Amino acid sequence: MATPSGEYFHHQTVRIVKNGQTTFTVIEKDETTNGLLIQRTNSGTPAAKCNGEVFTRADLMKYKEAPFWSRFRMCLLLLLWVAIFGLTGGAVYLVASSGRACAEENWATGWWRNSLMYQINVRTFQDSDSDGIGDLAGVRSRLDYLQSIKVETIVLNPIFMGVHGNSFAVTDFSNIDPQIGTLQDFNELVADVHARNMTIVIDFVVTHTAREHAWFPPSEMATPAFSADVIQTRDFYVWHDGVWDTSELDYQGRTIPGPPNSWKTRDDGRSTAWTWSGTRKQYHLHHLSNALPTLNYASETLKNVMDDVLRFWLRRGVDGFRVLTVKDIFPGPSKYIANLSDPALPVETTALLKRWRGIMDTPSSGGRSGIHKVLIVDGEGVSISQLGIFGVDLVVNANLMKWNSTVKNPGQHIAALIDSALKTATHRNPVSWAVGNYDEHRAASRVGSLELVDAVNIIYMLLPGTVMAFYGDELGLKDAAQSSPRDRNYPADGPQITPMLWTLDALAGFTNSSNGPWISIPKPHQRSDVQVIST
Repeated sequence: MATPSGEYFHHQTVRIVKNGQTTFTVIEKDETTNGLLIQRTNSGTPAAKCNGEVFTRADLMKYKEAPFWSRFRMCLLLLLWVAIFGLTGGAVYLVASSGRACAEENWATGWWRNSLMYQINVRTFQDSDSDGIGDLAGVRSRLDYLQSIKVETIVLNPIFMGVHGNSFAVTDFSNIDPQIGTLQDFNELVADVHARNMTIVIDFVVTHTAREHAWFPPSEMATPAFSADVIQTRDFYVWHDGVWDTSELDYQGRTIPGPPNSWKTRDDGRSTAWTWSGTRKQYHLHHLSNALPTLNYASETLKNVMDDVLRFWLRRGVDGFRVLTVKDIFPGPSKYIANLSDPALPVETTALLKRWRGIMDTPSSGGRSGIHKVLIVDGEGVSISQLGIFGVDLVVNANLMKWNSTVKNPGQHIAALIDSALKTATHRNPVSWAVGNYDEHRAASRVGSLELVDAVNIIYMLLPGTVMAFYGDELGLKDAAQSSPRDRNYPADGPQITPMLWTLDALAGFTNSSNGPWISIPKPHQRSDVQVIST
């Protein structure tokens, strides 16, 4: 029987008819080569028959050892391993990137990106206990108003315990200044804010404390005591030996070194930023007055303590922090000698921000679950483009705070400021807008007319990004005259720190105190108060 060539057989002897000729081939059972029959030669060595030619095993081995086929096999083996590693790496990447994808989604749809944030100076917003000073309970009593103007996030200016009620002069990072309330008052405010589906952010003073803080006296000691608490605070502040200058003598006639450099304070730009301590025999740094010594974040112990401060407030339910004067956190003592002209933040600062971002993202740190905790930084002198990768969600854009109607071509000027800010915005660095805060003159006082400030408010409310309004700017509130005798107790407060105007009466609905408010009410205020605007 004729059998087609190339078929697989399982017989010892096969008859093959090809071109009219019959041949018999003895084959090993199941031995084929690519569908070709294998026959036994006289020597018993299997042979392959192809196109009339017979190849012995020795012939095939020659092809196997040929350089071309060796390289070909090696390439196939290499491709196999590449494929294996590629598939493994791809699987690992997909798993790892799933968390990053969630983070990217937070960046893209984060609640803060188009939020209306409203900055409140608690001491001047609403007095609830008739002592003439605004308090947390007063803020709580005005939440209906804030909701009525579509506020989504409350940003509380510093509320930490401070000297004479000044929360910038911190004496305790984990307590409320008693003039504005208690921790229980804060808990109740947070609960009410969250019940209204709003969020709350607090200002975080990180660069300094008051000299009255418990950390400073032991840090200033000439010889550290043996107490562990005293020893650990020894390097909590920036100290420097100074530069020797025999032309300067102290009051006892002993030669003392001069300041490390010519740095000036930021409050007046004239006074030296270094103050000599006759106790420790070194200079301490202060970016503001010498009553506010600068903290030293080169100390790992200090960083651990401030980490705990973050956790403390997260457990209290805050939804984020605005870090103030971030550009002054670093560099450390040795680098203050250098010429610091680069506006970008040093790597130590960005590493610290990333560290804090990690704490805020850790569930064990406390706080509300299921909501991203926002990290905002003061934008003065900050390179915005570098911050997104370090976990900062928002940089305060101060461009519009510098604008006033007296500049040449004010319309073109404000357009240029807006265009400049929009060019810096990226997916990871959304833009923010603010026309006022506790450091700048009121917008209504800068632009010259209430009609023009209304126009400015409309412009920045319509721009893409986050709006950071300053309390009272929606009313066209102006700077105060600062004529009250009680004002002298608070020299750090500028004319922009004024009581909120709620009604037409003499005390503007801010307080019922028989002694009046602790700071002057702007006069006249008949045009700029909630009662008039609402009607």
